[in-house]
Amino acid sequence: MILLADIGNTSITLGLVKSNRIVSFGRITIDKSNNEVFRKGLLRKYIKDHKVRITKNDIAIFCSVVPRVDKYFKIALQELGIREIYQGGKNLKYCIKNKYKKPKQVGADRLLNAIAAHNDYPQGDILVVDFGTAITFDIVNKRNEYLGGIIMPGVRTSLAALSSKAELLPLIKLIKPIGLIGKDTKTSIQNGIFYSVADACEGIINRFKGKYGGKLKVIATGGDSSLFKNLVPGIDLVDRQLTLRGLYVNYKMQKSS
Repeated sequence: MILLADIGNTSITLGLVKSNRIVSFGRITIDKSNNEVFRKGLLRKYIKDHKVRITKNDIAIFCSVVPRVDKYFKIALQELGIREIYQGGKNLKYCIKNKYKKPKQVGADRLLNAIAAHNDYPQGDILVVDFGTAITFDIVNKRNEYLGGIIMPGVRTSLAALSSKAELLPLIKLIKPIGLIGKDTKTSIQNGIFYSVADACEGIINRFKGKYGGKLKVIATGGDSSLFKNLVPGIDLVDRQLTLRGLYVNYKMQKSS
């Protein structure tokens, strides 16, 4: 069995490879100020609660954009009995041509999304929109070249920033808006954040389509992607497993080369 993990800024997305298929089994919220939490058994408990059996012959593959968590996550995997551990960008190279001006600045998740997208749709150019702590727009062409992209604040980040800077505006729970006009402060904030993010995303997608052609395939992924599926007309499909599949695809490509 192969355990997959994507360590993001606010959570760790976990998955398993079964019969060459990826099965996601949830997210662990992380607190970067207390990385020792993994050594105290959080990962072990989570895996046990989801009835996942780990053996010494299993493999773990993970990527991370939070370097401070990496060491503790590796220790937690070793304490589970996993001996063969691969980390994207460390002991597992990325099987894509990185055309970024400073290649090491590209987040692991952005490259893996591009790898998975190109593997699924190799015939044309693809734009991946990842709705996470930040919203990233990444372009990969049919020659398997990662060309770069755009980064903007994510919807939850925007909510938190608004609340922290405006004393009378509360930090509200993220709920998809119903209708256009907010009837109180809460719904006014919800609608304002959602529609501004949705319209910004639509506008950026249209700019990419203007540059790369109307046939550009647009794939959305990330924790909040399903919330925007019907709000952003330019999105062709939502694939929540894209990063995890990129981990697995990249591992197979590396091993076969």
